[in-house]
Amino acid sequence: MTNKGIGDSYEIGIAIPIAITRLPFDNPLNYNLGLTLNQYNAESGNRANHYEWKTEFIGVQNTIAYSFIKTNHLDVAVKGSFNLGTIVSGSQLINNSFYTISNHKEFKGLQFTPSLGLQTQCNLSEYAYLSLGYNYASSYNLSNTTNEKVTIHNHQLLFGVHLELY
Repeated sequence: MTNKGIGDSYEIGIAIPIAITRLPFDNPLNYNLGLTLNQYNAESGNRANHYEWKTEFIGVQNTIAYSFIKTNHLDVAVKGSFNLGTIVSGSQLINNSFYTISNHKEFKGLQFTPSLGLQTQCNLSEYAYLSLGYNYASSYNLSNTTNEKVTIHNHQLLFGVHLELY
């Protein structure tokens, strides 16, 4: 039996509008580049055994967002992205035994994490807005050459504060 874990996700980055002149609306396409810190955690077990994993990955997020609803105060976009990251810290608890897993081949090395999502933005002013979104992602370790493979499936609820600095 596997129970879902809860973790935090942080991103700081830049959004670059991609002008498409043949479409009638204003900048429906954006490229986002950011630095991320993601926690992927899980719990599992039965009546006799308890397992717990806590991990943190740092990475670079690349996103293309397409706004299919865009008004003066509201923006709704579909997003496709990928993250290239590596583990920063990781631990596993089996019953009462603690193990560091950040140096295990299944976790260390380059993680590739593609994701799909939906984001809604609401303007607070000309230079600031709030966002609420959802992403689904699966991560794959590109460096792992062992027979044991770890894939992390992730659902993210996102809340953001965005500021235009130009």
